[in-house]
Amino acid sequence: MRTARIGKTISGAGWKLRYAPNRRKKARLGMIVPKRIIRLATRRNRLRRAVREDFRQNWRKTMPPVDVILSILAPPAGIAEAKQECGRLFSSIPAP
Repeated sequence: MRTARIGKTISGAGWKLRYAPNRRKKARLGMIVPKRIIRLATRRNRLRRAVREDFRQNWRKTMPPVDVILSILAPPAGIAEAKQECGRLFSSIPAP
């Protein structure tokens, strides 16, 4: 809730990213994938797993220590497009 209260927002094509500094040494990721956007649980979970893994492998160590909440606003065309858009949003977070 702290991120929602004091965080800053970056919007992208079908995505909204909120971030706020944390006191840890690494960035943390939370995701919101509503059922009204992606109906099937298997597809929602596959999207979450793919984005979480991309974040862990490519962004977690290079980002400043922030808490990130990633919300989906429109269904992505595919997993690759979702990871590409999330990467664009992650790279736009400024260093503190």
